[in-house]
Amino acid sequence: MLQVHLLFYSFFLLVMRLFIGIGSFLNKKIRFFYQARKSNWKKITAYRPTHQKTVWMHCASVGEYEQGRPILVQLKNQCPDIELVLTFFSPSGFLHNQSDALVDHIFYLPLDGRRHAKKWIETIKPDLALFVKYEFWYWYSRQLKTASIPLILVSGIFRPVHPFFKWYGGFFRSVLKNFTYFYLQDERSKQLLEQIGQSNCEVTGDTRVDRVIELINSQQQNEITEVFVLGGKPVFIVGSCWDDDLDVLIPFIKNHLGQFKFIIAPHEISDKIVHRIISIAPDRTIKYTEGNPNDHHSILVVNTIGQLAMLYQYAKFAWIGGAYSVGLHNILEPAVHGMPLFFGDKAYQKFKEAEDLLELGVAHAISNTASLTLKMEQLTPIESYQEIKRKCLDYIQANKGAAKRIADGLIQNKLL
Repeated sequence: MLQVHLLFYSFFLLVMRLFIGIGSFLNKKIRFFYQARKSNWKKITAYRPTHQKTVWMHCASVGEYEQGRPILVQLKNQCPDIELVLTFFSPSGFLHNQSDALVDHIFYLPLDGRRHAKKWIETIKPDLALFVKYEFWYWYSRQLKTASIPLILVSGIFRPVHPFFKWYGGFFRSVLKNFTYFYLQDERSKQLLEQIGQSNCEVTGDTRVDRVIELINSQQQNEITEVFVLGGKPVFIVGSCWDDDLDVLIPFIKNHLGQFKFIIAPHEISDKIVHRIISIAPDRTIKYTEGNPNDHHSILVVNTIGQLAMLYQYAKFAWIGGAYSVGLHNILEPAVHGMPLFFGDKAYQKFKEAEDLLELGVAHAISNTASLTLKMEQLTPIESYQEIKRKCLDYIQANKGAAKRIADGLIQNKLL
């Protein structure tokens, strides 16, 4: 049966390669994905290890690296002589972290396949492989096991809807058997794995909590935003928003321009969405790249990448985008500052931290503009706001330390 599944998997990989090749002529993003990998093997084959031991971490994109990075920090603190090799599947993850001094080498991960996986492992020669959250590539995991190289899933999270737990999930379960150990975010994931015979797991928590604590401890002031927030009006920040977020937010913003200052950071910076934000109040809006805001400006459009996490420090309320369609973006970045959190009511259920913060009453799933307006009115009393801030910060403190627990476990179990 496994051989049949492998045939289907090989066919899937072939279709993926054809899709990328053909799509590169039709779509700008796919073209960039394709072209970025053309010189990738040349860079990989030029790699030469300079340390005694090499740790390879693979992340799908930016968000996964935010989870994985605190573990690398802990490992580097305890084993300063290791070499860190980082790979990404997405161009956004690769480009966003080019200047990260923590890691020694960054590559795109070649598409899965027997030859690619064997060549990669023979070239990099990792002593330990860390896959973050959802990465389950058959041939990479198989070749690592064949080479007796420990493969660890970190910040893993599983739900009953995943194919591992379905009647047809034999092939997917075979991939899990290639993993040496699983460090998980929650108890539900552990129970699910144990039900299919994977007892090599433990709950250590979500390492993103450690990452946001790291960010807040190293944050710096931002001159442009410092000037924008002068005057004392509370700041309502909108992070990683999409058009469907703006459908709900624009009427609210128009009705509260005199009450709040708004910082709005779209998830994807395009002329279309920037112009849509500016059209809310053209004479009272300024783009981040223009600088020189003044008291007259009520809306700051963040039309740059990499600023958002730092800007939450100026806000009193936060809306986090993506939860009407693509999936909720990072809500821990604003939560670490202790503020009421708002997001859409459609696509947040697979995010444990969102469900936790909803249960605590510090986060609110919003269906429409009227719902948002009502919630904001309920939060006006100072005592309500302070209680939310306390609960937020207590949650962060109670959930920190996952990265150190994982690093300690890897070293104590002699996996590195």
